[in-house]
Amino acid sequence: MKVLREEGGEVEISLRSRPELTNRKGDIHGGVLASLIDLAASRATRSLGELKGVSTVTLLTNYIAPAQGDITIRATVLKAGRSTSFVDVRICNADGDLAATGSITLRIIR
Repeated sequence: MKVLREEGGEVEISLRSRPELTNRKGDIHGGVLASLIDLAASRATRSLGELKGVSTVTLLTNYIAPAQGDITIRATVLKAGRSTSFVDVRICNADGDLAATGSITLRIIR
């Protein structure tokens, strides 16, 4: 995993596919994608400033198409208040096709 950009409520991460991340069909496992959505949303929220931490309240994952090969994860904070952050996450295959989306609500710990 490599963080390409992380600032101002946005993060972009790339991940090289490896056999241990895939299912029997060779697609990146859905549990890996959900974990990446959680990770990217947390990092995007933390990029807004000094926080003690964040805690996931809700995580919705939509699987659009098989995630194959190297992928890119982009998270954008839609709104962050004093105690809650709402984040949109998109995962794309190397060719730019959308593989999964995520909607996450995080509790902000100050």
